[in-house]
Amino acid sequence: MSVPIPKRQIVEPASSLETHAGMQFVFRNVGTDALMNSLAQFCLEAEQHIVTLEPNWPNDVDDHPTTSRKKSYNFLSFDHPGLKALAITILEAYSEYAPRPSKDLWVECWLNVHRKGVALPKHSHPGYLAAGHLGVCTDGSSTVYVGQDGQEIEIPAKNGRLTLFGGAEHFVPPWSPGKMPRISIAFNLLPGIVARKYDQITWRSLSVEHLCGDTASNGNKSE
Repeated sequence: MSVPIPKRQIVEPASSLETHAGMQFVFRNVGTDALMNSLAQFCLEAEQHIVTLEPNWPNDVDDHPTTSRKKSYNFLSFDHPGLKALAITILEAYSEYAPRPSKDLWVECWLNVHRKGVALPKHSHPGYLAAGHLGVCTDGSSTVYVGQDGQEIEIPAKNGRLTLFGGAEHFVPPWSPGKMPRISIAFNLLPGIVARKYDQITWRSLSVEHLCGDTASNGNKSE
């Protein structure tokens, strides 16, 4: 008699490449605690600029103001050492994820800031080569991914950990730990031949020289 698999399993990553419930994941460390602490403060400063990109939109916490404005900026274009490290790590992670990785990889990238009680509703990222996120200030939370036959894989968050996956349905329960907001940086990947058809502010070539520190050229300046 087979033992039924529980609807949700908690999985603590033990290697860089893992498969759970039919979903493939790549996990990479982006930087030190000090780098993530610095990046967290930078993200909160950048949030104040991002909400001005669409000034007529609501800014209440339930609106996910930095997330809803993701079509107005590419967060990897902002200038911080942690973002440069993120760009490099995305390239490394995708090279491990894909058997034949695209040599012309493009990225859209945005900031998520969730304050106490705010959740990230269930959603997916269809139509992309891969998707992912970096935990900047996320310790004490988790992301739940929905795999084959509705099997839920809950992966505890860790500051500095990049998770790359295929874009399956996932969600984040309401945030509660500590006084700091929950801060993460998310991204989607496309081949250049497709991404070039879209807005060149949102989609950028995933190379360090084309991305990080390029805020002056696209109007994304964070004081």
